[in-house]
Amino acid sequence: MTSKVVVVGGGYGGIVVSRTLDDISDVTLVEPRETFVHQVAQLRAAADPAWAGKIFIPYDGLLPGGRVVRDAAAEVRPGSVRLASGQRLDADFRRGDRGGLAR
Repeated sequence: MTSKVVVVGGGYGGIVVSRTLDDISDVTLVEPRETFVHQVAQLRAAADPAWAGKIFIPYDGLLPGGRVVRDAAAEVRPGSVRLASGQRLDADFRRGDRGGLAR
């Protein structure tokens, strides 16, 4: 049985977590924007105009096995995320022995 994981936010951390878990879980990334802006590459783009288009990375195709939902999280609770659109996404959650998340 595959765990359902909902990741809120497609920044650097959200992308790493989503991609890492994509092969072993049913991952949904919640992100209202169409593209990720690679902040570090902005410095390179300022010096080299050829890089200007390379700092915007589309979220489409980020997760071969999962999905990206373009919406904002309105409420995050153990086991579910309610989106600004009203849609509810369920996720697997349980407290570990030391208070952390466990599968």
